[in-house]
Formats: sequence, structure tokens, C-alpha cells
Amino acid sequence: MKFRGDLLYRLNVITIDVPPLQARKDDIPLLVATFLEHRMKSRIKKIITPEALAILGGYDWPGNIRELENVIERAAILCRDDTIRPEDLSLPNTTAAMTAGPAGEGKIGSPVPLKEIERVHIEGVLRNMKGNKAESAKILGISLKTLYTKLQQYQIKIQS
Repeated sequence: MKFRGDLLYRLNVITIDVPPLQARKDDIPLLVATFLEHRMKSRIKKIITPEALAILGGYDWPGNIRELENVIERAAILCRDDTIRPEDLSLPNTTAAMTAGPAGEGKIGSPVPLKEIERVHIEGVLRNMKGNKAESAKILGISLKTLYTKLQQYQIKIQS
């Protein structure tokens, strides 16, 4: 497929220059609050500690806002309760990413088998959805039958 040279000039009526997130670190708390309030599919509203926000502010964000959103979503799913703490964040080259949680709760990028991360992720989603397996399966992007298979495979017991 060939790009028409004149198409750029037809579409380029107004150019808006948006600096990268690295240059707008003051926006991080507002973006995090927006992600937690409007984009998370959990029924339980999550909050983030000032320490975790400080870690997010100290990161360079090469993936810009999309990377921030993914980090917040992952933390919201994997956190043990309704509060996101520094140990819930998974950022490369930071102490939060290298810190392992309680036994068996490895973080992304740590030397933990993928099956263990999948088990922890499934447990976190089920916990956040208060044991609703149908909703959890939707969030996980798998069928309900696959979720039941994984619950049996990983011996996950969740109260409905």
C-alpha cells in the first residue's frame, strides 16, 4: 500500500505538540487518579499511597501515558486490598520492580515462573471481582471454562 503524499497536507490542519510524559511529571497524580476512577473495571475503588506516587514520579516513562496506564492497571489487579503500595508497582530498573512481595508473589521481571505470575494474577482479579467468575473471565480475556480449568490446575479456592 502506498501513502498518498498530499494526504498529510489535507489532514494536517492543526498541529498540537504534546510533550512526553517525562517532561510533564506534574500530570502523573492526575492521570493516575483518572485511570483508577474511570478506567479500572474493578468494583472496588483503588487508592494509591504517596510513596507509590513518588516512585511513579521518579520514573522516566519511555512508553508515555500508555505505559503509566498499564502499570496502574497491573498494580490495581495485583494489590492485596484497595491500596496500591510501592511493592505493587512493576517498573523496570526501580526498587519497586525488583522487590518481591510475600512468598510466592513475584513481580514482573523477577525470576519467577510464568505459571506462578499467572496464578497470582488470576487470584488478584478474582479477589477484586469479589469471586465473580464470569466477570473475572471477561477481564482476563478467557472463557469461563478456561477459568475453571485454571482454577483447578492452580488449586485456587475463591469464595463466591
